[in-house]
Amino acid sequence: MVITPGDPYLTPNNNSQAGVSPLANFNILITTPAFDNQGNLANIETFIVAVVNKLAASSLVLNISSVSAPAITNAASGDLLTASITVSILTSWS
Repeated sequence: MVITPGDPYLTPNNNSQAGVSPLANFNILITTPAFDNQGNLANIETFIVAVVNKLAASSLVLNISSVSAPAITNAASGDLLTASITVSILTSWS
């Protein structure tokens, strides 16, 4: 897994007029070796469910807005099957 800043990275949020709290946007890129179609899809689905369960169990105030369709990415080490999860986390200015 690779965690990268999303675009836009920060989104100001009015938070019901009580103060301005930004949303920090991130992409979680999940990868698995691209060996065979059935095994790759099973692995990537298992990883997606594990990440979503770990995020749900955390104490963070977050929103999972989308999960991309699996796609093949060429890397120096070989072909990878990848999927991306877009997450927004409510944070504070400090």
